[in-house]
Amino acid sequence: MSLSKQSNKSHISRIEIPSLKEIDLTDSTDSPKSLKIYDLENVDLDDDKIVNCTLQKKLVALFTKENSTNISLFFSAWFLIWCFLIMLSLMGNGFKLLGMKDSSKMFDIVDNPISALMIGILVTVLVQSSSTSTSIIIGLVGADELSVVNAIPMIMGANIGTSVTNTIVSLGSYNDRENYQRAFAGATVHDLFNFLTVLILLPFQWATNFLGIITWELAKNEKPCEGDCKKWEGPIKKIVKPIVSKILIINKKWKSQPDEPLLKSGLLYDWKLSDNEAGILCVSFSIISLCICIYLLIKLLNRLLKGRARKWLVNALAYNKYFSIIIGMLVTILVQSSSITTSTLIPLCAINVITLEQMFPLTLGANIGTTVTGLLAASVAVSNPAEALQVALAHLLFNIMGILIWFPHPKLRAIPLKGARKLGEFANKNKFFPFLYVGTVFFAIPGVAYGITYAVNN
Repeated sequence: MSLSKQSNKSHISRIEIPSLKEIDLTDSTDSPKSLKIYDLENVDLDDDKIVNCTLQKKLVALFTKENSTNISLFFSAWFLIWCFLIMLSLMGNGFKLLGMKDSSKMFDIVDNPISALMIGILVTVLVQSSSTSTSIIIGLVGADELSVVNAIPMIMGANIGTSVTNTIVSLGSYNDRENYQRAFAGATVHDLFNFLTVLILLPFQWATNFLGIITWELAKNEKPCEGDCKKWEGPIKKIVKPIVSKILIINKKWKSQPDEPLLKSGLLYDWKLSDNEAGILCVSFSIISLCICIYLLIKLLNRLLKGRARKWLVNALAYNKYFSIIIGMLVTILVQSSSITTSTLIPLCAINVITLEQMFPLTLGANIGTTVTGLLAASVAVSNPAEALQVALAHLLFNIMGILIWFPHPKLRAIPLKGARKLGEFANKNKFFPFLYVGTVFFAIPGVAYGITYAVNN
């Protein structure tokens, strides 16, 4: 066997495999160059050793500096999301301390659909949870203290009021104009969908009570809950409850004990703070912490969601618009809060991982998913169960009808999307515009409407 090769190189690298039979060859036509090749025919290779060697190489490859950094960033992102959820819960409890008792009194002056709508918005903004406000409304209907006719517009208002949370969360992108624009647009597409749906359905409901008629046919045979009736709690509450309960616990029997403080126990109770003092402290601390969490989360996601990871997420969301609605619905049912679902998506929208078109169907799915809370509340009603279920079903039908109106047709779908983009542009041009928007839409307008209604009734 001979080998001849012309080369200017003075050295040819050698591969050492001691276990194989070596054959030494010398180039006789040029300066001596020693090469070693191997006779593999008579070598007995151990398959287990080869497999073990391959696994070892793969394990070593996993622990590169880049992979270690990505793993640490991944767990850091989940830790920040956990902190984010705790702060959302703390903020909601803080608003409850500040407004729960006063918000419950608002229901006493409802006498027309417009005042009911505005009170639904204001109550939900004050308690920072549509789940809480709808459960209160359904409870009042079940106790025969509120009529179904007045409760349905309140539910519509609760649908609008719940979108304030993700609008507040979008303010966390304040330091970067481009991120700020995208985050605010992603948040307000939720608002605009709710506003437009109310604009179409409320006058029709006022004139015909069509939701009341349809839901009565569906709920008239509902039986009252007997025995030990407990409402299902989602996993998010179990995750955040151990931390939040150490800070504060709210008295759930406050309706039967109106003179007792809402703050029942916890660290703030041990500090002997009043409801208002504890509420102000919770809201202030949680909003500042939320902004810090969002800022850090955006930085982490920017580093994590690059290349292949970003492509996978984008492809998953681009698969089908209606599939995205189902994803948003299932996630919201799981976490028992549309605010958590939409607020968690805002940082992804800010860094352009999720486009406004992809955010919209996820938001619509969250709107449907949040109605499950009302259905669960109605399922444990011990009196007037049919009427309680009516209100819960009206909430579900309202959102489904809104989706059927604004989502399937591209031209109609473009209306809330264009409106949200325009609001995002305003936020880019003037950083204080979102603050003015939140104050006007969610506080000033419903607050003035409530004040007028209160004055007329008194």
